[in-house]
Amino acid sequence: MKKLKVLGMITLNEGHNLKVILPIAKKIFDKIIVVDSGSKDDTKEICEKYNIDIFHREFDGFGNQWNYLLGLIDEGNLFVKMDPDERYNLKFLEILNQILTEGNENTIYILKRRWHLLGKPLLISDNVERIWFTNKTIKFSSNSLNERPVGYKHSSYLNYTIEHLDSKCLSDWIDKNNKYSSLEADNYINGLTFDTKPGFNSFRAIKMLIKKNFFKIPFRHVLVFFYFYFIKGLCWNGYRGYLASILWTSNYIWKEIKVKEKTIWK
Repeated sequence: MKKLKVLGMITLNEGHNLKVILPIAKKIFDKIIVVDSGSKDDTKEICEKYNIDIFHREFDGFGNQWNYLLGLIDEGNLFVKMDPDERYNLKFLEILNQILTEGNENTIYILKRRWHLLGKPLLISDNVERIWFTNKTIKFSSNSLNERPVGYKHSSYLNYTIEHLDSKCLSDWIDKNNKYSSLEADNYINGLTFDTKPGFNSFRAIKMLIKKNFFKIPFRHVLVFFYFYFIKGLCWNGYRGYLASILWTSNYIWKEIKVKEKTIWK
């Protein structure tokens, strides 16, 4: 049986992004599956316009949404996890075709993702686990936010960068990260921030240790700003880099306040 290239996305009011990415995605993927969490915009209509399979499921955490989506895909197909605000071009098709012919079914493939803020790219990127052949072993962690695939044996880095546009405007960023910081607070309280399941590595171990003890670190918010602005190099992005450092630091502050609100101050 022919293995399909399957794109999976979860959405909530992502019509403005779907209008841009679906015409390209249709040229790359054999099948596209969208799990929607109750959009009030034109997400459904846009998916129907492009004959996309859209399923509706009440949101109860990103990990659970993605695992539901995985359950809709037959085993052995090549699955690609993408967010609607991430961008790629037709060169991505060559990468996927190569994995189909030469890839390992026990390997998860990692892409570089470059971040944008308010319509322009930043000099900051991260590595994201996004491509694998579907099987019974690889699932998503149960985190309500910052979910990640677990259960794989090997990983491989690909020479390809996707663009993460993030929010369309500052108010959109604030609204989105207000929700995200609440989910992160819940993760922290429930211990899900410190996931150490299969696929864990030493760098992530250090990162998880810092997260677990973050509230005990003196001058922690100053250190977060220093990390983004100087160590990650956002200082080279001028005022936009300064703004990004301020915004990402504020996300840590709101997370801490919400943890205290739900535990100490309740």
